[in-house]
Amino acid sequence: MSAEFSRWAPVSALRDEGRQVRAQISIPADCPWLEGHFPARPILPGVALLASVESILRRVRPGRPVLRIRHVRFRRVVGPGDELDVEIEIRSLGEDLRARFRISDASGQVGKGTFHLGPA
Repeated sequence: MSAEFSRWAPVSALRDEGRQVRAQISIPADCPWLEGHFPARPILPGVALLASVESILRRVRPGRPVLRIRHVRFRRVVGPGDELDVEIEIRSLGEDLRARFRISDASGQVGKGTFHLGPA
């Protein structure tokens, strides 16, 4: 899932500061995730936003499988041409990691949630 997303909406300005990770994502007008969802007003499906966070996590914490995704809330619609900021706070839970994410655009919060990652 994440490899496909990063191919169509590349992650830029990736900064890994240990417990804090930041990145930017631009949603191109020709992104296949927008096709048919919805024809009159294309919007990015929520699963694509989750794939974007997963893509970032795989780059900064390779080899750690996603165990579960919890507390996900989407608050705004994302469409072609949107610029997104992603912030992830990573904490240890024994051998596992908890990665709380927040996605926002110029108007405010787009979505948030928590990924739980297993040991590498």
